Amino acid sequence: MKDVERETHCDIRVNYNDRDKTTAGPPLTIVIVPRSFTSGVNDMHLAREKIQDLLLDFVGWDGSRGRLIYDTLVNCNGPHRPMDSTSRAVRAKDPFTEDGMDKEVFMTIHRLPCVHSGEGKKTAFHGDFLLTQALRNHLWTEFGCYIKACMNGSHNWIPTKLCFPYLLVIGETWRDVDRAVGILRKVTKDHMAKCTCTING
Repeated sequence: MKDVERETHCDIRVNYNDRDKTTAGPPLTIVIVPRSFTSGVNDMHLAREKIQDLLLDFVGWDGSRGRLIYDTLVNCNGPHRPMDSTSRAVRAKDPFTEDGMDKEVFMTIHRLPCVHSGEGKKTAFHGDFLLTQALRNHLWTEFGCYIKACMNGSHNWIPTKLCFPYLLVIGETWRDVDRAVGILRKVTKDHMAKCTCTING
């Protein structure tokens, strides 16, 4: 982090949470404080990107890349985060594009319904019903949005070992992403009303 501080003219503090693992909450927080008033916004932006790159290097090409980028951005204020978005969409480069990641898109996370064990732990996730070709075609033709499934399985899913399975919903505008997520939420709600093995979402 010392290199990032030097290159961005920011003070960076990493706060580790030594909480009990059964308690909800982030494992750590990163606080970035610019040293310059005039260039502070740009310095913080650069620092965040450099920290993101360090974290992405750590997770490699695991499916958690999308979750990492999303969680980082949704917890930072700025023009990348439209406050009117009902899906909490953020603007960023697609974390699963290998050719330079130069194009920015809007994206959000759609959480999958899951089964809980008797101890309350998440043990199984449901996603097949959201990945039918008919639904994907509808989201693309109506809203120009597509899904990247980050979960272990078949097809073109992106395997993930470092976080719970999820869907990354991507589109050209945050309003398109909001509309696509509205459809996914309705389909998920209908599925959970009929699914006999889903205990909780």
